[in-house]
Amino acid sequence: MNKTDQQARIFKVLSTPSRVRIIELLKDRSLCVNALARSLSITPAAVSQHLRVLR
Repeated sequence: MNKTDQQARIFKVLSTPSRVRIIELLKDRSLCVNALARSLSITPAAVSQHLRVLR
């Protein structure tokens, strides 16, 4: 994968505001899926899917 492709992939992953917010929340401390879900007002299943993409 060349640099341009890698950058495009990163931008695609970060194109969802919830994923960016998850990263911001996890910068400060570790949080469980339920805590992230409460902070983002989304379901734990949605958080899990976002984390899968971020991984």
